[in-house]
Amino acid sequence: MVLTKRQKEVFDFIKNYVEKEGVSPSFNEIAAHFNFSSKGTVYRHIHTLEKKGFIYTNKNKSRSIRLKTEKETLFELPVVGTISRRSGIQRFKIPDYISIPGHLACKSGDSLYLVNDSGFRDEYILKGDLLIVTTLGKDIGPAHCLVQVDGRDFIVKKYHFENDIIKLFSVNCDLLPLFYEPSRVRVIGKISGIIREF
Repeated sequence: MVLTKRQKEVFDFIKNYVEKEGVSPSFNEIAAHFNFSSKGTVYRHIHTLEKKGFIYTNKNKSRSIRLKTEKETLFELPVVGTISRRSGIQRFKIPDYISIPGHLACKSGDSLYLVNDSGFRDEYILKGDLLIVTTLGKDIGPAHCLVQVDGRDFIVKKYHFENDIIKLFSVNCDLLPLFYEPSRVRVIGKISGIIREF
């Protein structure tokens, strides 16, 4: 699950406190550290961290926050902009960073794009999804990619290059593949994953 920048800061504070003190911080200590005006703000962060599977709590005990035992590397990835089929990529002046579990990211150099319309629904990608995009080198094997066609439309399809023709296949088997000359297609990157909040 995805952590926002503030949620990651709260999680890191709890983790460091537990490692140093041997017990979890109290809600008052968390509120004081972050200058939160009320314990209600702390409760919301703790509830979210528990819901996302990063911690456990016992509501009947004080200092009862427990870190999830299994270790997993978190990657700080930038949300570099929004993406829509017709409007393309709108880059943020200052990207926001969120933490995602390592199994969702190929490497720390990946970027995130927020889907801003329903233009990718044929690929089962919805408005509000975050696309994890990996920049590729010259050798692009068969992979689901974010591509731009004719300098206009942005498409997510399975990319395959064969006999000097680029074939773009949909995950929707009811849709026919698209065929293009290489000069018409620009590969933005490989889709390494999709993050969707429910």
